[in-house]
Amino acid sequence: MSDYRASRTSGRTIRACGDRRAACPTSEPRRAVFLDRDGTLIVDRPYSADPNTIELLPGVAEGLSVLQEAGYLLIVVTNQSGIARGFFDESALGRMHERLDSILADSGVNVAAYYYCPHHVEGTNRALAVPCDCRKPAPGMLFRAASDWAIDLGRSWLIGNTPTDLEAARAAGCRALLVGTSETSSAYPRFDSLLDAARVIIEADGHGRLREAARPRSARQG
Repeated sequence: MSDYRASRTSGRTIRACGDRRAACPTSEPRRAVFLDRDGTLIVDRPYSADPNTIELLPGVAEGLSVLQEAGYLLIVVTNQSGIARGFFDESALGRMHERLDSILADSGVNVAAYYYCPHHVEGTNRALAVPCDCRKPAPGMLFRAASDWAIDLGRSWLIGNTPTDLEAARAAGCRALLVGTSETSSAYPRFDSLLDAARVIIEADGHGRLREAARPRSARQG
């Protein structure tokens, strides 16, 4: 297992409650779309850290491409209690994201960073079996990413598949959309795919004419 005192993963997989990264210089605040991972971007296989099992959900590559073309920074924010529970370590999580990067690169999509929280009060690793302000529905991951990347949260969105994601977005001051087929009670509309959600974001923010894929379709209520 890895040393849990600080994030040991390489590249752009960042423990939200770990070491700080250098600020990203920019002349003005950016707009971002925060993305849940499991059940939103990829098929949810609980506690799996096998890169070979990654499977994009329908419309994900197309939706991310539309959002990237419109100028949004793409940031993944994901609860990863499997680390606290001892199912995998932080280096395995990094390898998962390297594989996901490789898959998305085929569509020209670049995720700026993957923020994660490894904590859970029921964890077997005592150092991680504690409450954390980064674990959704708390907004810590979004606040950390906003600080690192100069993100204007009020002009940003979060796309997720559970009310937990939406609560984190509301607490951070973001707008939010639900995707997927999960049956939950929510006042938010639920969209069939991330591409459908991306179309709504494009229309709501008035980006004007984009390619054909960005034309909006109707949402179904969840």
